[in-house]
Amino acid sequence: MAHRHFLDLADFSADTLRALLDAAHARKAARAGLPTAMPDADRPLDGHMLGMVFDKPSTRTRLSFDLAMRQLGGQTMLLNQADTQLGRGETIEDTACVMARFCDIVMLRTGPHDNLLAYAEASDVPVINGLTAAGHPCQILADLMTFEEHKGALEGRRIAWFGDGNNVAVSLAQAAALLGFELALAVPEAFMLPQEVLSWAAEKPGKITICDTPQAAAEGAAALVTDCWVSMSDDPETAEKRAAAFAPYQVTGDKGHMAFTVDQGADMERYQGIVPLEGETLAEAALGYFQRSEQIGTCLKLVAAPLLLSGGQCEWRAGGIVLQQVATEGGDGGAIKEAEIPPEFAGEVGPGDDDNWHRLSVLLQTAQPDELLDPDLPPQNLAFRLFHEDGVRVFDRRSLHFACPCSGDRVRNMLTGLPEEDQQEMRREEKIEVRCEFCNAVYQFSPAEIFGDTASDTGGDINGER
Repeated sequence: MAHRHFLDLADFSADTLRALLDAAHARKAARAGLPTAMPDADRPLDGHMLGMVFDKPSTRTRLSFDLAMRQLGGQTMLLNQADTQLGRGETIEDTACVMARFCDIVMLRTGPHDNLLAYAEASDVPVINGLTAAGHPCQILADLMTFEEHKGALEGRRIAWFGDGNNVAVSLAQAAALLGFELALAVPEAFMLPQEVLSWAAEKPGKITICDTPQAAAEGAAALVTDCWVSMSDDPETAEKRAAAFAPYQVTGDKGHMAFTVDQGADMERYQGIVPLEGETLAEAALGYFQRSEQIGTCLKLVAAPLLLSGGQCEWRAGGIVLQQVATEGGDGGAIKEAEIPPEFAGEVGPGDDDNWHRLSVLLQTAQPDELLDPDLPPQNLAFRLFHEDGVRVFDRRSLHFACPCSGDRVRNMLTGLPEEDQQEMRREEKIEVRCEFCNAVYQFSPAEIFGDTASDTGGDINGER
């Protein structure tokens, strides 16, 4: 009996992919308000077992497949190479036959695409591609579903891809070709998608455009997409070469914004900043915020780099340090003019105080990248090294996490504080929708909930995730 596997988006018609996306939208909508692990009402996979085989590390793929199977009413078994005879010489085909006796469907996350094809050929149950070196179809379907939730229909839209023409890019190109949207590629020639993929896509309804610069690819795009430029399996020399090759494939200038949270300590409110990506570095963009919004002397240094971990794996880390001037009594900080900033620190040091401020700014810029990226280096040690001659006061370290203070109550209070003319206009609307520009949460209300006596709901974050 032939089984229909899910190995490559190119194996399917546009109608089939459209049906998959529509079914996913419908099921997500039907689950609104349900606890995460509660099965769908129809439990279509009740009594069925998904076997998950991971030859490569995974976080999101593992969690999403496991939870999806539970929500559909089924169960899962998790295996990796160390748990099976594959690690001791058993063939892929033998493993596929054995697993088919215990599982109704199998998801395989592996390296060589040929391993997946051999497994599917020998399997008596359907096989899903959880990732191979040649494609990542499930990732792309999830990405396209997210796009449609936030941006609407795909057909006729332009999506830009930057960096490596890897497995994710291949699956995205296949989706573009079949579903009728344009994929603009900003990829170095040495890392371009395989020619056979581009030739196949050229005969389909969608459009693949190869661009010379990331700016050209971003022009008119509804979404900008990329992937890790350095793999966890890359050795340090390869990682450095890849990072250098892809460095020009970034979008800066007026093509986006950076959002960040400033945590002022336990006794003060956090606040958010959103600034255009202006300048050559993120440090310059962030400095622009402090210059315009806080208008106090600020100096900062930000670094990010791939670090080699034990076992030969690479991981990206980022770190930074900020120096700000505290106003003197009476609020007069004696700010210096921008023209007085040393040229070598332009873009990193904002207008601040006198000679002391200059000296401290220069000292801060001596912080080395490895110092800012070292998780084992106590911040107070770095502060002491930089500023020991001036005395150092250190506060307890606190972990940071992504959060936003927006809520339904805050949005309601904001709406009820608008001028009466604006309120009258909103009363005529069927639905009032407000989007938080920092975390992208969306709140919806009826006019009665805001202006009527029945207002009791705090409003809903319909994104589900911030």
